[in-house]
Amino acid sequence: MLKKSIALAAAIAVSVCAIAQTQAPAPAPAQLGTVENVQGLVTVSDGTSIGNVVKGGPVIDGSRFVTSSSGSATLKMDNGCNITLKPSQSLTLQGKQNCDEMLAAIQSLGGNNGVFAALANPLVGIGTLASAALIATVRNGGPISAP
Repeated sequence: MLKKSIALAAAIAVSVCAIAQTQAPAPAPAQLGTVENVQGLVTVSDGTSIGNVVKGGPVIDGSRFVTSSSGSATLKMDNGCNITLKPSQSLTLQGKQNCDEMLAAIQSLGGNNGVFAALANPLVGIGTLASAALIATVRNGGPISAP
């Protein structure tokens, strides 16, 4: 009988330790507002997934919105701020930001910055230059390989 009581007490102790070690699920990120308007292609990501932005969709803390070269979106924030993302812009929202900080966090993705960023990687730069040289050679009637 004593052995059964000790075994039962040990089983209960192990169960209590296992229950104490389980962690509560992380709270869901807070909703900061809603998408009021979308034109063209606009995507949103949360660090683990990416999707298309739709009118009426939630604006979640920590989400990143990116507009294509023909996309735009208006975000209506619960703090009263209205944010308009124009084509080729991105914005990562942080709940602790006020309206001015959110507007200042909008980044432009257009211009030549993408070309310079691609050429900054030596392998991409060499590949781009080699491709351009090959295309120029073919257009001028030159051989692609030796006869």
